[in-house]
Amino acid sequence: MCGAEGDLKRTKVEGATLKLCEDCQAAGEVLETEDSSSSGRSSRSRSRSRNRSKPRQQQKRLVQGYSEKVKEAREDEDLSMGELADNLNEKRSVVQRIESGDLKPDERLAQKIKNQLEIDLYTSVSSEAYQGQADDPSDDKATIGDVADVKRKDQSDP
Repeated sequence: MCGAEGDLKRTKVEGATLKLCEDCQAAGEVLETEDSSSSGRSSRSRSRSRNRSKPRQQQKRLVQGYSEKVKEAREDEDLSMGELADNLNEKRSVVQRIESGDLKPDERLAQKIKNQLEIDLYTSVSSEAYQGQADDPSDDKATIGDVADVKRKDQSDP
């Protein structure tokens, strides 16, 4: 807190964990002692090695034409938008926006739809297969160049 450098210890002060000098440690509770810090490995390096050993999750991608799939499946079940929304415990506007393509359902919502309508909205994609596919133009985000009105200085004016 004072900005001193040197022998700093992790100290919890009002819910925040800070590295503090010996004088400032009185303002909070010291989290590490000499014994725990001399173990040779910091907690940061232990967490990194744990994260490396975990298998990567397989990438999932929203299927093309998801909005039509949802609408067709709902109509096949003879459900109104409101009935489907009630069954999913969502608002009617959420179902309407999904069917119009204005809302891309996250994996949690897609799982609820899968349980109700028995359709998969997400597909697993290997990185090799994904690289060969053309991107869906509806996935593109607007850039500043798409929305900016660029005014150019006329070259003939001095």
